Amino acid sequence: MKDKKIETRKQILFEGERILLRRIIGKGYLIAQFIDGKYCNNSLLHTIKLKYEIYDSKYVLGILNSKLIGGFFIQKYARDEKNNSRN
Repeated sequence: MKDKKIETRKQILFEGERILLRRIIGKGYLIAQFIDGKYCNNSLLHTIKLKYEIYDSKYVLGILNSKLIGGFFIQKYARDEKNNSRN
């Protein structure tokens, strides 16, 4: 029997400024939160770390939390809960 290796996440994902984005969307909008510090999160959250310092994390957070982006995301990617199919 082969030894199973446990894949560990990169520690850099849990340190410093980042945005946490919920996998489950709200009614008509995305749910994102800015965080700065050393915290772990579970698999219900996506971690977004900006690659370039040109952009401000809080500016990107505002865009992600906007109704415009939320509506676009739901229209493009959300599944219809009744039919379990794409809109």
